[in-house]
Amino acid sequence: MEVATLQRVSNSVYRALGLLFVGLGVAGVFIPLMPTTIFLILAVGCFSKSDPRLEAWLLNHPTFGPTLRDWSRSRSIRLSTKRVACATVFVVFLLSILLVPLMAAKVGLAATGIAICAYILTRRTAPEVPTISPY
Repeated sequence: MEVATLQRVSNSVYRALGLLFVGLGVAGVFIPLMPTTIFLILAVGCFSKSDPRLEAWLLNHPTFGPTLRDWSRSRSIRLSTKRVACATVFVVFLLSILLVPLMAAKVGLAATGIAICAYILTRRTAPEVPTISPY
């Protein structure tokens, strides 16, 4: 197979994976316990190898762009984002633990929630960028 053909196939696969990850990220906005940001980070990685236009679209998105740019540039998370993420994990996992009848499932959920927050809190903290109101 020619190099150009392999490159087109590779680009198509990365673009398709990127679109899949965007779809999963959007679903994560609405489905509890399903992450959003990690799927969008994966999408940015796929688009960086296949479609700079879609990569730029995600990196410049008004809601997700700042978090994705922080991660892409320095593998860091803003303190405000860490707080929101850990608070969300706490609330969602606590509700899940209260609703699940099996003790083993409760322990597993608690361990998973703690592991997620530990991972988030041990990432480098990005500087907060002040927002300037246009009004």
